[in-house]
Amino acid sequence: GERSSLGSRHHSPEGERGSARDGTFTRTGVFCLVRVLTATLICALESVHGLPVYLVVLIMGACSIVVDGLIDAAFVADTLRHMPWELFSFVTGFLVLAEAMSVTGISLALASVFLPLAHTKSVAYVSGFVTMLFCNLFETLPATLIVFKMIDSVPQWKPAAIAAAGVHGAGFRAARRAALSAVIFGSNFGANTACIGSLGGLMMRRLAAMQGVVVTNGMLLRQGIPVMIPTMFVACWVLVNWSEV
Repeated sequence: GERSSLGSRHHSPEGERGSARDGTFTRTGVFCLVRVLTATLICALESVHGLPVYLVVLIMGACSIVVDGLIDAAFVADTLRHMPWELFSFVTGFLVLAEAMSVTGISLALASVFLPLAHTKSVAYVSGFVTMLFCNLFETLPATLIVFKMIDSVPQWKPAAIAAAGVHGAGFRAARRAALSAVIFGSNFGANTACIGSLGGLMMRRLAAMQGVVVTNGMLLRQGIPVMIPTMFVACWVLVNWSEV
Protein backbone atom coordinates (compact mmCIF):
# COMPACT_ATOMS: atom_id res chain seq x y z
CA GLY A 1 0.00 0.00 0.00
CA GLU A 2 2.78 2.42 0.86
CA ARG A 3 4.68 1.54 -2.31
CA SER A 4 1.63 2.15 -4.44
CA SER A 5 1.10 5.49 -2.69
CA LEU A 6 4.69 6.51 -3.40
CA GLY A 7 4.34 5.38 -6.99
CA SER A 8 1.17 7.39 -7.46
CA ARG A 9 2.85 10.47 -6.06
CA HIS A 10 5.85 9.94 -8.35
CA HIS A 11 3.57 9.79 -11.39
CA SER A 12 1.37 12.67 -10.24
CA PRO A 13 1.07 15.80 -12.42
CA GLU A 14 3.25 17.72 -9.93
CA GLY A 15 6.00 15.12 -10.16
CA GLU A 16 5.85 15.07 -13.95
CA ARG A 17 6.05 18.86 -14.10
CA GLY A 18 9.03 18.79 -11.73
CA SER A 19 10.79 16.20 -13.88
CA ALA A 20 10.10 18.29 -16.99
CA ARG A 21 11.56 21.37 -15.31
CA ASP A 22 14.64 19.44 -14.25
CA GLY A 23 15.12 18.16 -17.78
CA THR A 24 14.75 21.64 -19.25
CA PHE A 25 17.21 23.05 -16.70
CA THR A 26 19.77 20.34 -17.55
CA ARG A 27 19.45 20.89 -21.30
CA THR A 28 19.78 24.66 -20.86
CA GLY A 29 22.86 24.21 -18.68
CA VAL A 30 24.53 21.91 -21.20
CA PHE A 31 23.70 24.32 -24.03
CA CYS A 32 25.23 27.24 -22.09
CA LEU A 33 28.34 25.19 -21.31
CA VAL A 34 28.77 24.36 -25.00
CA ARG A 35 28.55 28.07 -25.88
CA VAL A 36 31.11 29.03 -23.23
CA LEU A 37 33.52 26.31 -24.39
CA THR A 38 33.05 27.39 -28.01
CA ALA A 39 33.80 31.03 -27.17
CA THR A 40 36.88 29.95 -25.18
CA LEU A 41 38.12 27.86 -28.09
CA ILE A 42 37.65 30.72 -30.55
CA CYS A 43 39.50 33.09 -28.20
CA ALA A 44 42.36 30.58 -27.90
CA LEU A 45 42.67 30.50 -31.71
CA GLU A 46 43.29 34.26 -31.92
CA SER A 47 46.54 33.67 -33.78
CA VAL A 48 44.59 31.82 -36.50
CA HIS A 49 41.60 34.11 -37.14
CA GLY A 50 43.19 37.38 -36.00
CA LEU A 51 40.11 38.65 -34.13
CA PRO A 52 40.82 40.30 -30.77
CA VAL A 53 39.41 38.58 -27.69
CA TYR A 54 37.05 41.43 -26.81
CA LEU A 55 35.46 41.26 -30.28
CA VAL A 56 34.99 37.48 -30.04
CA VAL A 57 33.33 37.85 -26.63
CA LEU A 58 31.13 40.68 -27.92
CA ILE A 59 30.00 38.66 -30.95
CA MET A 60 29.37 35.51 -28.92
CA GLY A 61 27.43 37.47 -26.31
CA ALA A 62 25.24 39.14 -28.93
CA CYS A 63 24.60 35.79 -30.66
CA SER A 64 23.72 34.19 -27.32
CA ILE A 65 21.14 36.88 -26.57
CA VAL A 66 19.57 36.38 -30.01
CA VAL A 67 19.48 32.58 -29.63
CA ASP A 68 18.03 32.78 -26.12
CA GLY A 69 15.46 35.29 -27.34
CA LEU A 70 14.32 32.92 -30.07
CA ILE A 71 14.04 30.09 -27.54
CA ASP A 72 12.38 32.04 -24.71
CA ALA A 73 11.90 35.78 -25.20
CA ALA A 74 10.21 36.19 -21.81
CA PHE A 75 13.24 34.71 -20.04
CA VAL A 76 15.63 37.07 -21.84
CA ALA A 77 13.43 40.08 -21.06
CA ASP A 78 13.29 39.08 -17.38
CA THR A 79 17.07 38.61 -17.27
CA LEU A 80 17.75 42.00 -18.85
CA ARG A 81 15.28 43.65 -16.49
CA HIS A 82 17.16 42.33 -13.44
CA MET A 83 20.64 43.15 -14.75
CA PRO A 84 22.66 45.45 -12.42
CA TRP A 85 23.12 48.09 -15.12
CA GLU A 86 24.51 50.63 -12.65
CA LEU A 87 27.62 48.46 -12.24
CA PHE A 88 28.54 48.91 -15.91
CA SER A 89 28.83 52.68 -15.50
CA PHE A 90 30.86 52.05 -12.35
CA VAL A 91 33.37 49.85 -14.22
CA THR A 92 33.44 52.21 -17.22
CA GLY A 93 34.45 55.08 -14.94
CA PHE A 94 37.39 53.08 -13.61
CA LEU A 95 38.46 52.14 -17.15
CA VAL A 96 38.58 55.85 -18.00
CA LEU A 97 40.64 56.41 -14.85
CA ALA A 98 43.09 53.68 -15.91
CA GLU A 99 43.59 55.29 -19.32
CA ALA A 100 44.01 58.72 -17.70
CA MET A 101 46.74 57.31 -15.44
CA SER A 102 48.58 56.09 -18.53
CA VAL A 103 48.25 59.39 -20.42
CA THR A 104 49.36 61.53 -17.47
CA GLY A 105 52.44 59.40 -16.77
CA ILE A 106 51.22 57.93 -13.48
CA SER A 107 51.57 54.40 -14.88
CA LEU A 108 55.20 55.15 -15.77
CA ALA A 109 55.86 56.33 -12.22
CA LEU A 110 54.22 53.25 -10.75
CA ALA A 111 56.31 51.05 -13.04
CA SER A 112 59.33 51.86 -10.88
CA VAL A 113 58.27 49.04 -8.54
CA PHE A 114 59.38 46.59 -11.23
CA LEU A 115 62.79 48.11 -11.89
CA PRO A 116 64.84 46.39 -9.12
CA LEU A 117 63.79 42.97 -10.45
CA ALA A 118 63.39 43.84 -14.14
CA HIS A 119 66.14 41.35 -15.07
CA THR A 120 64.74 38.32 -13.25
CA LYS A 121 61.55 36.26 -13.25
CA SER A 122 61.19 36.97 -9.53
CA VAL A 123 59.46 40.17 -10.64
CA ALA A 124 56.38 37.93 -10.91
CA TYR A 125 55.90 38.28 -7.13
CA VAL A 126 55.74 42.07 -7.47
CA SER A 127 53.47 41.97 -10.48
CA GLY A 128 51.11 39.41 -8.95
CA PHE A 129 50.68 41.07 -5.57
CA VAL A 130 50.43 44.57 -7.07
CA THR A 131 47.64 43.31 -9.32
CA MET A 132 45.99 41.65 -6.34
CA LEU A 133 46.11 44.93 -4.40
CA PHE A 134 44.82 47.04 -7.30
CA CYS A 135 41.90 44.63 -7.83
CA ASN A 136 40.64 45.62 -4.39
CA LEU A 137 41.02 49.33 -5.15
CA PHE A 138 39.84 49.66 -8.76
CA GLU A 139 38.03 46.36 -9.63
CA THR A 140 39.57 43.62 -11.76
CA LEU A 141 39.23 45.02 -15.29
CA PRO A 142 40.73 48.49 -14.65
CA ALA A 143 43.34 47.01 -12.29
CA THR A 144 44.53 44.59 -14.96
CA LEU A 145 44.69 47.38 -17.52
CA ILE A 146 46.69 49.59 -15.15
CA VAL A 147 49.27 46.87 -14.43
CA PHE A 148 49.59 46.07 -18.13
CA LYS A 149 50.26 49.77 -18.76
CA MET A 150 52.87 49.70 -16.00
CA ILE A 151 54.59 46.69 -17.56
CA ASP A 152 54.60 48.36 -20.97
CA SER A 153 56.23 51.40 -19.37
CA VAL A 154 59.30 49.57 -18.03
CA PRO A 155 62.23 50.82 -20.19
CA GLN A 156 64.19 47.56 -20.02
CA TRP A 157 61.21 45.62 -21.37
CA LYS A 158 60.79 47.66 -24.53
CA PRO A 159 61.49 45.57 -27.68
CA ALA A 160 64.33 47.87 -28.72
CA ALA A 161 65.92 47.71 -25.26
CA ILE A 162 65.71 43.91 -25.19
CA ALA A 163 67.31 43.72 -28.64
CA ALA A 164 70.10 46.09 -27.56
CA ALA A 165 70.76 44.19 -24.31
CA GLY A 166 72.61 41.40 -26.12
CA VAL A 167 73.13 38.35 -23.92
CA HIS A 168 71.05 39.96 -21.16
CA GLY A 169 68.08 40.37 -23.47
CA ALA A 170 66.81 36.86 -22.76
CA GLY A 171 66.63 37.64 -19.04
CA PHE A 172 64.62 40.81 -19.63
CA ARG A 173 62.30 38.99 -22.01
CA ALA A 174 61.69 36.17 -19.52
CA ALA A 175 61.11 38.67 -16.72
CA ARG A 176 58.54 40.56 -18.76
CA ARG A 177 56.74 37.36 -19.66
CA ALA A 178 56.67 36.29 -16.00
CA ALA A 179 55.30 39.69 -14.97
CA LEU A 180 52.52 39.46 -17.56
CA SER A 181 51.66 35.92 -16.49
CA ALA A 182 51.51 36.94 -12.82
CA VAL A 183 48.86 39.54 -13.71
CA ILE A 184 46.56 36.64 -14.62
CA PHE A 185 47.03 35.10 -11.18
CA GLY A 186 46.65 38.42 -9.38
CA SER A 187 43.46 39.38 -11.18
CA ASN A 188 41.85 36.02 -10.38
CA PHE A 189 43.02 35.49 -6.81
CA GLY A 190 42.79 39.16 -5.84
CA ALA A 191 39.15 39.28 -6.88
CA ASN A 192 38.30 36.94 -3.99
CA THR A 193 39.39 39.20 -1.13
CA ALA A 194 36.79 42.02 -1.31
CA CYS A 195 33.43 42.78 -2.90
CA ILE A 196 34.96 45.38 -5.23
CA GLY A 197 37.56 42.85 -6.37
CA SER A 198 35.48 41.78 -9.35
CA LEU A 199 32.28 42.61 -11.17
CA GLY A 200 31.03 39.17 -10.16
CA GLY A 201 31.57 40.02 -6.49
CA LEU A 202 29.58 43.23 -6.83
CA MET A 203 26.77 41.40 -8.59
CA MET A 204 26.81 38.67 -5.95
CA ARG A 205 26.54 41.28 -3.20
CA ARG A 206 23.59 42.94 -4.93
CA LEU A 207 21.76 39.66 -5.52
CA ALA A 208 22.38 38.60 -1.93
CA ALA A 209 20.94 41.91 -0.69
CA MET A 210 17.81 41.28 -2.75
CA GLN A 211 17.38 38.05 -0.77
CA GLY A 212 17.93 39.80 2.54
CA VAL A 213 21.52 38.58 2.99
CA VAL A 214 24.12 41.21 3.86
CA VAL A 215 27.62 40.59 2.48
CA THR A 216 30.29 43.03 3.63
CA ASN A 217 33.88 43.65 2.59
CA GLY A 218 34.97 42.66 6.08
CA MET A 219 33.39 39.24 5.68
CA LEU A 220 35.23 38.59 2.43
CA LEU A 221 38.52 39.98 3.74
CA ARG A 222 38.45 37.69 6.77
CA GLN A 223 37.80 34.69 4.55
CA GLY A 224 39.79 35.68 1.48
CA ILE A 225 43.10 37.02 2.75
CA PRO A 226 44.19 33.91 4.72
CA VAL A 227 43.46 31.77 1.66
CA MET A 228 44.36 33.93 -1.33
CA ILE A 229 47.72 35.34 -0.17
CA PRO A 230 49.33 31.91 0.32
CA THR A 231 47.70 30.75 -2.92
CA MET A 232 49.15 33.77 -4.72
CA PHE A 233 52.60 33.13 -3.28
CA VAL A 234 52.59 29.47 -4.36
CA ALA A 235 51.34 30.37 -7.85
CA CYS A 236 54.11 32.96 -8.30
CA TRP A 237 56.71 30.54 -6.96
CA VAL A 238 55.69 27.96 -9.56
CA LEU A 239 55.75 30.65 -12.24
CA VAL A 240 59.25 31.81 -11.26
CA ASN A 241 60.68 28.29 -11.07
CA TRP A 242 59.00 26.94 -14.20
CA SER A 243 61.79 26.67 -16.75
CA GLU A 244 59.53 27.37 -19.75
CA VAL A 245 58.44 30.84 -18.56
